[in-house]
Amino acid sequence: LVQKEYVLWKYDILKPLVFTKPKISYRYDPKKEKYPKSWWFRTIRHPLLTEIYSTFYIPKGYRTGKKIVPKHIVHLLDSFGLAIWVMDDGSYHKGVIDISTYSFLLPEIKLLQITLKEKFNVDIRYYKDRDKGYRMYCNMKETKKLIQTIKPYIIPSMMYKIGFQN
Repeated sequence: LVQKEYVLWKYDILKPLVFTKPKISYRYDPKKEKYPKSWWFRTIRHPLLTEIYSTFYIPKGYRTGKKIVPKHIVHLLDSFGLAIWVMDDGSYHKGVIDISTYSFLLPEIKLLQITLKEKFNVDIRYYKDRDKGYRMYCNMKETKKLIQTIKPYIIPSMMYKIGFQN
């Protein structure tokens, strides 16, 4: 619910591929009382979206439907995309940005490290988070470089993801 502005921002970008406006979804608590859970919208089926899906997800076979890092990510990721990735999966705590990358295999994490260094001169590290998978993070110095790269694209309500209050 706190990310409503972000959902509306994404909706504005994807509006040509959406037939209905964002809606609020509801859940029920143990007492069967309805409460608001989140904002959402659904895109239509479209060849462009199918192409994006086939680039970033395995459609058939091993790990079906899992997110992947395409081998040519260095040619796909730009500052805007990196900002969206941080707004989606990033967090900021004690001067450090951390990115959830649980669905990726270790070779994919290493490919992301190489890409971030090559494209943005940001050294990012990773750690195994119990049995969940890997998380990537920047130390304080590298977090500052990452913020310089993505701050122009971070919307006001998501500035907390890079350590700023909105």
